[in-house]
Amino acid sequence: MNILVTGANGQLGNEMRIISKDANDIYTFTDVVEVEGVETTILDITDAEAIRKIVKEKDIRCIVNSAPHIQTLIRQRVMKRYAGSSTPMHRSYWQRL
Repeated sequence: MNILVTGANGQLGNEMRIISKDANDIYTFTDVVEVEGVETTILDITDAEAIRKIVKEKDIRCIVNSAPHIQTLIRQRVMKRYAGSSTPMHRSYWQRL
């Protein structure tokens, strides 16, 4: 199976690199930055067209999203939802995101 791993230079991504060495699957490791000594395809996960392109080119069947940017997007959406609202947001809620 062809597997795309986003956020490949982070903690989970590095663990996926270790696991992939003994796997029969074909992994494509992506991130927004290059790290010396590891093969990484540059990919911005907020660019839907770039994701479609790499999925098609590499015949990707599974995506492991370990990119931390998703947490930021979730926070932004929640903040927009509650902006100007009288509903209080407890600090522990933000720590869980």
